[in-house]
Amino acid sequence: MKEIQFITPEVQDAPEFLKYLKTVCADTLFLRMYPDEIFYTVSDEEVFIRKMTTEKNNRIIVAKVAGRIVGSGTIEGSSLQKFLHRGELGVSVLKEYWGRGIGKELMTQLLSWARENRSLKKINLHVNVENEIAVKLYKKLGFMFEGKLRNDFYYENRFVDTYLMGIDV
Repeated sequence: MKEIQFITPEVQDAPEFLKYLKTVCADTLFLRMYPDEIFYTVSDEEVFIRKMTTEKNNRIIVAKVAGRIVGSGTIEGSSLQKFLHRGELGVSVLKEYWGRGIGKELMTQLLSWARENRSLKKINLHVNVENEIAVKLYKKLGFMFEGKLRNDFYYENRFVDTYLMGIDV
């Protein structure tokens, strides 16, 4: 396999990032959107990347193979005073790259960054209960179950719950 680079994206990565988003949302039902529900523009993604790379409580990392984005991870903090101490984590990887440790490495780097960020004390995430591989990884990395949202997803003519998980950093 070609070398995987874990880097902070730059604004000029916005077109590739948008293409990645549409592809990864088509790969799995575990993410919140279908590809045809992504109405972001390249300009929107430029703003997002800028926000995630310049604001102190935000972080984004992408995994690239031969210049192509194959995974991404974010911690998005709040600008509200009562919530400055926490961030929301999200990770996704293209299906063709599942099982290669990319998600784990993205999570490890994000959690390391969060522990060095003195304002963040807690990281939260939402995970589809049917995404058993992700749930196992999150538990292995120290996340704890904090709740469940019943009937949070609806696909394939059925409702699916979401686990709420968190870790103190």
